[in-house]
Amino acid sequence: MRSQNPNYTYLLGDTDLASVTEQSDLGLTVTTDFKFKTHVNKIVAKANGRIAMIRRTFTYLDKEIFIPLYKTLIRPLLEYCVQVWSPNQVGLKKILERAQNRATKLVPELRNLPADERLAMLHLPTLQERRDRGDLIEMFKIIRGIVNIEANSFFTLRQNPGGYITRGHSLTLSKPRYKTIRRYTYFDVRAIN
Repeated sequence: MRSQNPNYTYLLGDTDLASVTEQSDLGLTVTTDFKFKTHVNKIVAKANGRIAMIRRTFTYLDKEIFIPLYKTLIRPLLEYCVQVWSPNQVGLKKILERAQNRATKLVPELRNLPADERLAMLHLPTLQERRDRGDLIEMFKIIRGIVNIEANSFFTLRQNPGGYITRGHSLTLSKPRYKTIRRYTYFDVRAIN
């Protein structure tokens, strides 16, 4: 079989396609094992660069100046296309949260507070809360037909879930079962959870 032969050469027309271990496309770095550690490290490095730029540019930051800077320059990096690459490993989640916490230390009067207190004072949720909310919003858009994606390709609706009444709700989702733990981290299962 072609997929079992590591020396197989793929062609596009008459041109040989080179084999690569990672590829960036539309700002998302995908590796051959479909783990997103490389992507997370790249976006955190970019976020750290922007944090350093803000630190060099502004001599003083208060909460009113920091919030729009953070929401326009740093947070979009940490959340871009997150429904595809949302981390399931604790280490990657911590790396992302540390980047946000590093950014919140730019506000001098909050610098010595614990991370959760800084987020509360700035009225910012954790990145995990934002990822969970984003999953739910995307799932709602798919089920309701707001985006041009077939809901049946992602989710299965239960007709009579377990024989009990769902208070007239017709959109009860069936949670699929898989053999691998990794499959449970994909968007279609993660969003149902």
